[in-house]
Amino acid sequence: MEQTVILGHLFKEQMNAYGDSFNIQVLQTRLRERGVPVEVREYPLGEEASFTDCDLLYLGGGGQRETRLVLDFLRPRKELLREYLQRGGVMLATGSGYHILGQSIPGDEEIPGLGLLNMSLRPSQGRSREVLAEGSLEGRPLWLLGWLEDQVACSHDYPSLGIIREKEGERPEGLVTRHFIGTSLAGPVLAKNKDLADQLLAWALEGKYGKLRLRPLRDPLENLLKKKVIHDV
Repeated sequence: MEQTVILGHLFKEQMNAYGDSFNIQVLQTRLRERGVPVEVREYPLGEEASFTDCDLLYLGGGGQRETRLVLDFLRPRKELLREYLQRGGVMLATGSGYHILGQSIPGDEEIPGLGLLNMSLRPSQGRSREVLAEGSLEGRPLWLLGWLEDQVACSHDYPSLGIIREKEGERPEGLVTRHFIGTSLAGPVLAKNKDLADQLLAWALEGKYGKLRLRPLRDPLENLLKKKVIHDV
């Protein structure tokens, strides 16, 4: 493989409330361990950008002020992001970076979102906690482990990324549409979820090389952690 895979990191400085930037490092490392050339392209707030050369975009979560700044900057430029997604561009959005793509964001005053997803949000009184969601992706089982900042609840008609089952009942988590994955889980989600990371990479590589089966990597610590958590559910 000689073509370089370009990972686009959106607003790293602002949208990194819980170490979200580590998700890009996970993707970069997993490509390098497979011998795939990779470049990380950062998109700072305030600079005009084009996503035409990107193979995968990532948008993390930030605090209220930072999220509002990013939303205000993206609002007049949302068609660039819409075009990227409509042509099948690969993207992961986590935390508030996922939420701003919906119709509106609840708060002291409701703020219009980018409207790129037909998704509504409402305030939630849930507790922040580590959760395990069970689902499937591309026909394969998916166990998603991560930290949920449970301040908003999302409603949409897209396929969910997984289902969280707790004593209080069940709730869907995240969504999948085309090659876009969004989740309310915060921080370095991919560090605990290699299957999710590799599916994003498989989609990104497909645009350059066609469908590939990625060579498995050894992930002993994550595998051990997942087995323990799943066993305790």
